[in-house]
Amino acid sequence: MEGKINQLLNEIKCYRHDDQDQVYMSKEIIESWINQFDEEDREFFLEETTHIMKQRYITKENAVDFLRSRINFLKGELKYENVKDLLSDFVVISDQPDGKSQRILLEIFYDICEKDFDFDMRTHNNPKGKIYMYLDDILCTGDSFFKGISGKDNKTKGGFFYALDTEGRTNLEVFEENGAFLQLVYFCIHQSNIHKVFKRLEHKMGKRVKAWYSYLGSLYIDNNPNDNSAMDLIVPSVDLRKDSVLACEQQIKEKLQESPYYKEKEFFYRSVEAPVSEKLFSSAENRMRYERILLLKCIEIYNKSEGLLKGRGRPLGHGLYTDQSLGFGALIFTWRNIAYNTPIIFWYESKSWKPLFKRNYIEY
Repeated sequence: MEGKINQLLNEIKCYRHDDQDQVYMSKEIIESWINQFDEEDREFFLEETTHIMKQRYITKENAVDFLRSRINFLKGELKYENVKDLLSDFVVISDQPDGKSQRILLEIFYDICEKDFDFDMRTHNNPKGKIYMYLDDILCTGDSFFKGISGKDNKTKGGFFYALDTEGRTNLEVFEENGAFLQLVYFCIHQSNIHKVFKRLEHKMGKRVKAWYSYLGSLYIDNNPNDNSAMDLIVPSVDLRKDSVLACEQQIKEKLQESPYYKEKEFFYRSVEAPVSEKLFSSAENRMRYERILLLKCIEIYNKSEGLLKGRGRPLGHGLYTDQSLGFGALIFTWRNIAYNTPIIFWYESKSWKPLFKRNYIEY
């Protein structure tokens, strides 16, 4: 098994490497994590996790290359004569606290602007800018974007758009006067949720905001809840809906009944024949086995945690509070941090569970 541990380590060894306070990834960390699974499942689970990480783990080098390529792409797509003219039309949206991935990514972006294009984006200020860039790593539910741009909920007006400039105008007013558009830049976007968050934003603001979005390579994740979906994340099959899975589903429904917005509906499980073509896992059979092992272990951890049993907590990762599911099920990871939307076996830490990735916890 040592060889398989080393193979996984080779894919994720740079995790939180920039944080010098302790070692966040090592052979020993992986070994402690995998040894919490049943012995007969360990080698298989390591192999399949490595297969996933080869496709879904984003290194810092990937991030730098992607951001540099986006600048050059936008220059051509928007028909600017040169990169400096393009960058001079940028308004950078920075609405997350220190320590969150957005601030780290913006520093990388600023360095690229300075070193590659001799442009000082850190001090740049163009009140007539037409390209409002929102940069972050992963769009799962879209909640961070929604809160950051328009306020914490569907009623409260806040966030970037409703902040005032020195002349007492909202950023939204300036945005509209400039004939500007939002340019969302993510490493990864979940298809169903980018459309949902745009509809949510339109409903709140009473108007449609012109927006483009871009992502890294093939990381436009098909998470549409139907059997025609590619299901590029964890989606348990209907044959798992029994015993502890069924009991967990009922517990989630009961806690959701406390919400005034609760309307009961069936949880989505994929049919055993879906997806039609398996691209994420090494085979359809291995998807079945991997999801079974992962789901049952996540439910075991979930049932022991008072914190997860409340609020947004789900075995397969956080979604929106009102989501009626076993969890978001994201399978996307970066060198900086791990999203709450991934299954809890990867990030949840307790006296009885050691995660693969130790999260950097920053409230927002």
